[in-house]
Amino acid sequence: MYFSDKLSSFMKQRNVRIVDLAKLVDIKRPNVYKIVKGTRTLADKSYVKQFADALQLTKEETNELYIAYDIDRVGSYVYFRRRRVEDILKLSIYWDVNNTFFIEKEALSFDIHNYQYYHGEHTINSILSQILAIEAKNHDPQIKIYCQPNNKYMMNTIQFLGNLNPNLNITHIFGLDNSISTIENEYYNLDYLLNLCPIIVSSLNYTPYYYRTSIPFTNHNSFFSNIIITTEYVLLLTNDYQDAMLYNDCYAI
Repeated sequence: MYFSDKLSSFMKQRNVRIVDLAKLVDIKRPNVYKIVKGTRTLADKSYVKQFADALQLTKEETNELYIAYDIDRVGSYVYFRRRRVEDILKLSIYWDVNNTFFIEKEALSFDIHNYQYYHGEHTINSILSQILAIEAKNHDPQIKIYCQPNNKYMMNTIQFLGNLNPNLNITHIFGLDNSISTIENEYYNLDYLLNLCPIIVSSLNYTPYYYRTSIPFTNHNSFFSNIIITTEYVLLLTNDYQDAMLYNDCYAI
């Protein structure tokens, strides 16, 4: 159990025995033993403060103990799911549309003939921001995105350009996990919604579409599985955003 593990850890750090701890809290010694061993839960949240005071925990450590108590009370899945929903609601309430991402002012650094391969996150982010900035300057700018909203640099760049040019039309297709959880992240869908929130609340010309699948996205084997299309370029990206192919061939587009 989370609380007993956290409590035991703090006791070990301070070299405090169960018998010593029982003398400092308003709980019978046999019950303190069961709480520390994880076979009994606290009857009331107020006892958390008693343990924190008895062990002379810091403010941060006390907060960790309260969190552990809440996790045991409702379960880890429900607790962390609620926390993510709270983050989304806070972001939608307090988001400042002027709190936008800044793209470095740099000269266009690519000159390609039909297609070009790129490697490395910094290089690809530079190319990505440039082709999106070029599109945003067009008379009728269109950006089509087929990728998961887990690349914060890309999402921030889109939001920044959308705020600069209200006529920028952004279409985004992404997938949501159809199962209850995934192996690596059981809160997959809520995390993605959190990443999308700044764009949604900024009232941009942004149209998202989603589809549901039971195949974990982290297991997708397609090499260039992410696609970004503008009127002049097509950018194909791997799942880890470390490799990319850039096309300016009109037939590819």
